[in-house]
Amino acid sequence: MATKVSMKLGFINGENKSNSKTINYINAAATDDQLRTVARALEGMQKHTLSSVSKTVTTDVALQ
Repeated sequence: MATKVSMKLGFINGENKSNSKTINYINAAATDDQLRTVARALEGMQKHTLSSVSKTVTTDVALQ
């Protein structure tokens, strides 16, 4: 069974509009604290303010 993990970073710009960036191929063993640390580090290189971080885990389910 394959597991895919991604992290989505939400940003707010100065006009209260939002945009997001998704990072794929995250290690499935990454903790929430590790993801938060990476998100904060990436925020420092972004033009806009970080507003949210989400982790998505997708697992294939066998039909049999």
